Amino acid sequence: MHVYWLEQSDGDVPVGDVWLSETERARLDGLHIPKRHADWRLGRWTAKCAVSGYLNLPGDPEALAALELRPEASGAPQVFLHGEPARVVLSLSHSGGTGFCAIGPQGAEVGCDLERVEPRCPAFLADYFTDEERRLVARTPAVGRDQMLTLLWSAKESALKALRCGLRLDTRSVNAVPVGFLPASGAEWHRVSVAHTGGRCFYGWWRQSQDFVYTIVADPSPVRLLAVTFASPSPVSGRRAAKAAGLKLSRMQTGFLIQGEDRPGAVTDTAATLAEANIDITSVQVFCAGSGRYGGMLWVGSPDLRRAARALGATSWQKPKLVSKPGAYPSPFDET
Repeated sequence: MHVYWLEQSDGDVPVGDVWLSETERARLDGLHIPKRHADWRLGRWTAKCAVSGYLNLPGDPEALAALELRPEASGAPQVFLHGEPARVVLSLSHSGGTGFCAIGPQGAEVGCDLERVEPRCPAFLADYFTDEERRLVARTPAVGRDQMLTLLWSAKESALKALRCGLRLDTRSVNAVPVGFLPASGAEWHRVSVAHTGGRCFYGWWRQSQDFVYTIVADPSPVRLLAVTFASPSPVSGRRAAKAAGLKLSRMQTGFLIQGEDRPGAVTDTAATLAEANIDITSVQVFCAGSGRYGGMLWVGSPDLRRAARALGATSWQKPKLVSKPGAYPSPFDET
């Protein structure tokens, strides 16, 4: 069994909501707290992109709207495609403007979690961790103690999600053991296992990137962990649609999608960043998107395109596609 994962940021989420189903848009309209509103959209976008890639579906808004996440009785997300249950199992997490999703075949049990590394109070360790986990934290050098505690907590949450119980179950009923833990940061995945007092054991991986710890566990034990990465879409379908509509297209141009929380002078920071890099803006169109958000497009001259992308920290808008990273993620049963 293979498990796939995808990470997205709030900057990847489109401004509009045409990629959501009618039911999802109705639910979104009921979320009036801006952070909850943004987190919900981020989670749905991350999950839909992951499912679209996993099932090799089109990535256009209409196709994404046909994918819908509905909560099970346990609260765990279930994927529906055109109103019918999809043959996948999915786990979802988000924190600090980052969405994280793990997906596997129907019948598997998969859980994932994303946590920010930060200091925790002694009562947190005493109340929610097993004796073995507390001893492990105590043995960890001080420089890596916050990371270790966050890793254990994240792995426990992943296992509880895989059990479809979440935090309704006593967190001390699962015991996490990272294999060969050393304070680490980067793209490399490391092994972790989580044992449940009922006799179940989940195997998976963890990694730290910047200030976040990511964990994924599954049962049956996943043979390999693969990433949902991105491949550039073809513009052919867009040209065909324009021709059918009787529209004449100019040569293809590249611009920047800009979006964020709406406020007076919202685009000023972006313009100032380009001005500091001595880059002229040739055109900009910005609109209020509703729900306290704005969005628009910005263009610069072709010679300045790469410099502008670096200055703005821009990423490409691309269609999701599943690809493997051979040899990167060994089975948790393999001994190396």
